[in-house]
Amino acid sequence: MSEFKTLALFVHPRMDFSEPIFGEINELAAKLNLAIVLCGPSKELMPNVPYQRLDPEYIPPCSLALILGGDGTFLHAATPLHGKDVPMLGIDFGTVGFLTDISARFARASILQVLEGDYSVEERPYFLATVEDTQFSFVNEVAINRHPHERPLAFDICVDGELVLRDYRGDGMVFASPTGSTGYNRSAAGAVMHPALQAMIMTPISPQSRAVRPHVIPDNFTVELSLNAAGVNGGLLMFDGQPAPCFVRPEQKPVSYTH
Repeated sequence: MSEFKTLALFVHPRMDFSEPIFGEINELAAKLNLAIVLCGPSKELMPNVPYQRLDPEYIPPCSLALILGGDGTFLHAATPLHGKDVPMLGIDFGTVGFLTDISARFARASILQVLEGDYSVEERPYFLATVEDTQFSFVNEVAINRHPHERPLAFDICVDGELVLRDYRGDGMVFASPTGSTGYNRSAAGAVMHPALQAMIMTPISPQSRAVRPHVIPDNFTVELSLNAAGVNGGLLMFDGQPAPCFVRPEQKPVSYTH
């Protein structure tokens, strides 16, 4: 008998429910008397769903989150599951698979192994960003980028109250967790960090000065970013690859990032 009672599916919107993986999931659920619910995507993206839909906020206890897609699908699931005691198992149907590291070929055996209690949990940190009075959580990274066709950004950065960059100029900055160090941070020439590290890496995007290099800082430090005027209208924020519904502007309070 499994310790789990519900399989909460997070599925990439382009997946077809006729694929073999869903037959295998249905078979395992019937064998172990488990409920199956679909926690995403929306009805507009995937209208014909053979499972009950459930908002992630209402996932019941003793649930296992099955992520079927790529790293983007995994990150979409991670945000609403923040603070819930729900383990996540990623099955790779994407193109990269750093987070969804189980091959689809071994999906059935891996899911059954977990359902039978043969697994270990690897905990990954969440980080918080505060913009004015709005707070966002992220698992991989938060990035500030200049608008297309705008001049480079110019800003100051304080780490735990100490000014470390004054009037930095460039296309932006990536603040990545160890989990996200293999993503945008790596593309911006930042170092890859081991997931067990309790740290954050701050990596410049196309800096005007070659003297500006990535900084690795403890994850319990608070980082504050203040945008200078410098003739720009503002910076675009991206959380885990998704644009935020707000901008960073020169007249605002500093944006802060903390564990």
